[in-house]
Amino acid sequence: NIVIGFKQECEVIIKDSIQYYEGEAYPYHREVFEKIKTQIINQIFKDLLLCFDSQLQKIKGQYFQTFTQSMKSSFKRDVVNDNFHQLTLGFQDQALKGFQSQSELLITDGHGWENYITKFERELKASTKEVIDEAREIEVKKLLKLTIQATKTSVEELIDPPL
Repeated sequence: NIVIGFKQECEVIIKDSIQYYEGEAYPYHREVFEKIKTQIINQIFKDLLLCFDSQLQKIKGQYFQTFTQSMKSSFKRDVVNDNFHQLTLGFQDQALKGFQSQSELLITDGHGWENYITKFERELKASTKEVIDEAREIEVKKLLKLTIQATKTSVEELIDPPL
């Protein structure tokens, strides 16, 4: 599940770890003290990155699921949707903006995790585009079927004499 307050939890872990280190390592030479402190902070961020990655994966999954549900509920099997393009772009935009705003709440300062958000955002965009492309094919087939039926009816009316 998504950890509510993930950013704050990470900040507490980092702060507590640094405070503990500073309390225990005060007798170290200043250069050694700072070098080890930097190594500890880097290791903490590296360890937290796995959690961050997991959180992004879950958020991406949530917004993809919401997107697919919106798509399914908006497009009926036998009805051609006149505003297909607008609707699909709107659903995709909602998913991407929602993901972006949720993922920004996870970021802690000094870690450089922004690239991961961009990566997951690209993945979400590609996944939603794939669903849109599949739905577009279905819409085109429905339209083609209706066009053929309408053409057939028109031709039959022209060829068949009225009774």
